[in-house]
Amino acid sequence: MQAFRFGAVGRRFSSSSRLPICAVAVCAACVAFSGCEQLDSTLVKLGLKKDEAAAAGPDVQSAEKPIPQVGVYTVKTEAVPLILELPGRTAAYNVAEVRPQVSGIVLERKFVEGSAVEEGEQLYQIDDRIYVQNRAKAKAQADFWTKQNERVTNLVDRNATSQQDADTTASSFANAQADFALAELNIEYCRVEAPISGRVGFSQVTEGALVTTGQGVPMTTIQQIDQIYVDLKPSVASALATLRPQDGETLCPYFQGAKVEIELEDGTRYPLTGKVERVDNAVDASVGTVAVRAVFENPNWKTLEGALIPGMFVRAFVTYGVRPNGILIPQQGLFRNAKGEPYVWVVDAANKTTQRPIVSERTLGGAAVVESGLQAGDRIVVEGVQFISQDAEVEPTEATDVPVIRDFENAEQAEAPVAEAASVQAEAPAQAE
Repeated sequence: MQAFRFGAVGRRFSSSSRLPICAVAVCAACVAFSGCEQLDSTLVKLGLKKDEAAAAGPDVQSAEKPIPQVGVYTVKTEAVPLILELPGRTAAYNVAEVRPQVSGIVLERKFVEGSAVEEGEQLYQIDDRIYVQNRAKAKAQADFWTKQNERVTNLVDRNATSQQDADTTASSFANAQADFALAELNIEYCRVEAPISGRVGFSQVTEGALVTTGQGVPMTTIQQIDQIYVDLKPSVASALATLRPQDGETLCPYFQGAKVEIELEDGTRYPLTGKVERVDNAVDASVGTVAVRAVFENPNWKTLEGALIPGMFVRAFVTYGVRPNGILIPQQGLFRNAKGEPYVWVVDAANKTTQRPIVSERTLGGAAVVESGLQAGDRIVVEGVQFISQDAEVEPTEATDVPVIRDFENAEQAEAPVAEAASVQAEAPAQAE
């Protein structure tokens, strides 16, 4: 019965299933042949024969990973300026508020608002008619007492009058002379002049306005800006660091006499260099800073072409010392872990990479200043860091076109390489883990 059933089943399906079974067999043969061809190709590349591959085991079927090539920067020591970057604000070298010294009506404004004026140049004219009359009256009194004093003096010489009359007359004569001088001075004060040279601001009074002696609002303001201040506020910690030189450093205590360079809000660099002129004698306890004032020459103050004006915000770079054996590395070779701690990848003598923590708290243009963790001769990876890991063997090559910008004016040149390395920095911690 079983043989019959099998035969019946075979006869039942033989006519309909013979072709698919043959097709499956042909496909399986093709796949096997293709796999053999690929295996033979791999073995040829490895220089092995089929029997040698069988003896070596299945691992030879996958090729060995090539040694990654990386670009390295060799660390060296050099004189590194100690530069502190601070926000700053410009201020006028001198400021004069123009106020009336006599009361009266403003007849005329003689200057163009916002223009440059010279010391002694007339700014306003106040109505002086009443003061002219006062001067005439004082002149008459002065003339009278001048003659009266001459008569009394002659009488005293002949003992024809008392000494008391002579003293009274002399006092009246002196008072008359003083009143006349004051009357002339008031007329001069009606001509309001610039007390200093500088740029005059907007007028706070109009023609026809009444001004009075001692009024609270100035008529206008003049700012002397042929030299200009830049006010800075470094922290107390930064100021104290200037008192503790290390490794032969030459420092400017409390930034006294330090060289200062500034960068404007639009990123342009001011062409002239200033220096710290004043340091406050106390710490601002509310914010923990020390007021520092640098002075700059401002030769184009009259035309304002490329000149500084008061109130501008700037970036200041204060060079307060020099480290003779400092270390600079390109920022594209500096990475940070999840905690924000800096580190670099170092290639040792055996061409293996090691992650090494360093101390780097500031930058100099496009370079990072290394305080500790590296020494001259160390090789750090700056290119191809995405292909390495801890204790990985690499093929190092001295990197070319590595920007170690030492001057902040050229820092823009380093922005592109640093941007390219930014994506690598995000991947590097994952490689290390």
